[in-house]
Amino acid sequence: MACILDRMDPGTAYLLKIRLHGHQSRENFTFRTEEVIDSDRTNFKDFIDHIREKYPWGVNEFVTVNYFDPVNRNYPQVCSDQSMLEMFDKNMTSKEISMLIQIHTNNEQAVVLPLAD
Repeated sequence: MACILDRMDPGTAYLLKIRLHGHQSRENFTFRTEEVIDSDRTNFKDFIDHIREKYPWGVNEFVTVNYFDPVNRNYPQVCSDQSMLEMFDKNMTSKEISMLIQIHTNNEQAVVLPLAD
């Protein structure tokens, strides 16, 4: 994961304010963390692998990633490199992205929760 601050281009660095949430399959939990990533050097798979390394989930669990879109004021899902690029593009001015990452089982429905504190 390209998270080495001293080698990042400030023009492509983004602060991700992440709320990691699990429900139903385990006790409810919420972790808050922040990550600085370089949008030119990060792809969706590497991002998910990095999060899974820090906050492992089970073999029968899945992750759903959403972010707050300040342009449309909604919570689009991030599920590919293309949707990550769109997320960076919509937050180009602020360089700060509020994200919700939910861990759930296959038969559980992910619910987009408000990202407000």
